[in-house]
Amino acid sequence: MVTVIFRAKMRAGKEDEALERMRAMVAAVQAQEPGALAYIFHRSKDDPSEIVFYEHYVDGAAFQAHAQTPHMGETRAAFGELFDTATVKLERLERVAGFAREGVNRSEHAGTVTLIFRAKMQTGKEETVLRQLQTTIDAVQAQEPGAVAYLWHHPQDALSELVLFEVWADDAALQAHMKTSHMAEFWASYPELFDAPQSKVERLERVAGFVRAG
Repeated sequence: MVTVIFRAKMRAGKEDEALERMRAMVAAVQAQEPGALAYIFHRSKDDPSEIVFYEHYVDGAAFQAHAQTPHMGETRAAFGELFDTATVKLERLERVAGFAREGVNRSEHAGTVTLIFRAKMQTGKEETVLRQLQTTIDAVQAQEPGAVAYLWHHPQDALSELVLFEVWADDAALQAHMKTSHMAEFWASYPELFDAPQSKVERLERVAGFVRAG
């Protein structure tokens, strides 16, 4: 499987056109690319000029096929007019563990909360961290129906780092998550397992997207 996070900044005055173009891309991918298992389009809460795509493909062939579709060709042709090409970033991830529920597909996204959490593991603690993550994931999946997606990854070029893509039904679900006993256990072990100064939380506003089973 192939997972990527794609980023770019919209040109000033081109925001509406850029957003409409990206919404059309989501619709085309969903309709025409069965190998695209997730394709979710956001704006950064910290910098609304930045768009952020979370993409997950069944394999490398599906990812390559995506790049060769007519809708990608059309987007590529218009891209330089709508986006600052110097701001483009493509991060390739390796999924470690996690889940996504059916609710991530709902057409009405108002109120959902999407976060990207990044952390760096302490050297020599990797196996312990992964065991702790699986315990936490199992608890979140079993006990928190407001957790729409909870997906942990490694960046392919930085295997000591972890990237969590998480979607919550609303802010109340996120706040309840932070008060659970399994999160208390996670944070209690955090200083021993992670390099705290390297941690970062990014909040996103979901615009459009889908997740398929698989």
